[in-house]
Amino acid sequence: MIATNTVKMAGELHPRMVTIYIKVTDLAATTSFMVGGTEKKQTGSSHQDGGIQVKVGSVKEFHASWESFSAYLKDEYMVSNHSKVVIKETVSVARRNAQILQSKRAQRGGPLYLVPSELQTYTRKYICTHGWDLPSRGKGLRVNKQTRATGCQFRFSAVAVYRAGKHNTWCIQVPEQTQFLVHNHPVEKEIFEKYPQIRTVPKDHPLYDDVRKMVFVGGKKELIFEYIHKHSDFKVTKRDVANMVCAILAETQQEDAGEEAATPEPMR
Repeated sequence: MIATNTVKMAGELHPRMVTIYIKVTDLAATTSFMVGGTEKKQTGSSHQDGGIQVKVGSVKEFHASWESFSAYLKDEYMVSNHSKVVIKETVSVARRNAQILQSKRAQRGGPLYLVPSELQTYTRKYICTHGWDLPSRGKGLRVNKQTRATGCQFRFSAVAVYRAGKHNTWCIQVPEQTQFLVHNHPVEKEIFEKYPQIRTVPKDHPLYDDVRKMVFVGGKKELIFEYIHKHSDFKVTKRDVANMVCAILAETQQEDAGEEAATPEPMR
C-alpha cells in the first residue's frame, strides 16, 4: 500500500512531498525524503537506533597522497555531508611489506611488488564517530547517558595502490565496494558543528595565532570567546576557550623551559 501526503515543515515556504510505504507483512512503515541531496528514511520497526537510516554522498575514489586525502575528508567530505569521520584501524607499509615477503608467492620465488616505504601507511579503515564499540566497564546498574555510540555502521576503507596507465604512480584509492554510506542517527549541519573536533579552533588555523596573542597580553576568556564567534564560524563553548587558554599557557611554559635549558651558563 502506498500513500502520498504533503507535509509542510516549520519555516518552509513550499510543502514537502513525503511518500509513506506500508508493508502489510510486517506492519512497518518507512518514511523517506530528500534533504540537501541526502536521502533520509525513518522506519517504524523497533530498533535500538530508533529506525533512522540516512544515506550520504560517496567518497571520491582517487587521491594523490594521504595528506591530500585527509584534507579532502576534513575540508570537503565531512563538511558537505555533515558526517564526522574517524580512523578506526591502520596497517603500516612495513607490516604490509612483511606480509608480502612471507607470502606463498615469495616462497615460490615469484616477482614481488613492495609498497614504497615513504608512504608509511598502507591502508586505513574509517568509521562514523558514532560507530565506536562501547565496552561495558560496570555491572549495568547505571545507564551511561553521555555516550555517543549508536552502533552506526557507516564505513569505508582507503588503500595505497599503484595506478598504471597514463597515471603510472602510487596513489590513495577508496574502493567503491568498501563504502557503506548509511548512518543510523540524525545527520544535520547543526549537530555536525557541535562536535568537539569540529567546533574548536585547530592549531594550524590563522585564528589560533590570534588567540595566542590575546592570551600573551592577558586577554580575558570572555573576550576571546566573543572574538572567535565574531570572526569565524567555530561554535566554541566557554569550556572550549578555557581549554585553549590552558593549552596555550602550557605550550608557553614548555617553550620557556626549552630555551632555558638551551642557554649555556656564563663562565666564571
